[in-house]
Amino acid sequence: MTEGEKRRGSCIVYMLRCKGDRLYTGVTNNLARRVSEHRSACAGAKFTRAFPPETIAAAWETDSRSAALKLESRIKKLTRVKKDRLIETNDFSVLPERTENESYRRIR
Repeated sequence: MTEGEKRRGSCIVYMLRCKGDRLYTGVTNNLARRVSEHRSACAGAKFTRAFPPETIAAAWETDSRSAALKLESRIKKLTRVKKDRLIETNDFSVLPERTENESYRRIR
């Protein structure tokens, strides 16, 4: 699979490094399209209009949209230090409420 492609039925949780070294976390079913939307002035989230994305910091594929939304929610609850650790080491032990049967595949 190429970047931005995914398995059928899966979703992608991504983290963008934005202007001012800020982090944005979101969910999509097409990473390349969504990043392009964030970079445009009209289709991106309010946050990324104020702080334009500079790079994709990390992205993980999940088995379902439900799993992706749960992962996104847990990432957003992390402190900045723990978010940086997750990006650098892919160590999911930093997540609150982690269960053993969760499976995320790093794609970026």
